[in-house]
Amino acid sequence: MEFTPRALDITGFEEEKLDEHKSIASFDDTDRIGDWAKEDVERLVQAGIISGREDGTIFDPKTGTTRAQMAKMLDEYLKFVNFSN
Repeated sequence: MEFTPRALDITGFEEEKLDEHKSIASFDDTDRIGDWAKEDVERLVQAGIISGREDGTIFDPKTGTTRAQMAKMLDEYLKFVNFSN
């Protein structure tokens, strides 16, 4: 399998900023996350870039991302890597 760099890896981030108390295991639909994506999704949760839905699920992989959701994730990402405040 070929390594594909992820945005967090490219921009760099402070590993100690990850909240290791957060886990995808706390969401009701963790089993719907592909095995290939679980590590990346876990990192996004720990970074606070994604936080899940009010109903206890993390996301519906069959549903598209709304513009508002994407804007929120991008904003959280930019804050996490110190590109925004």
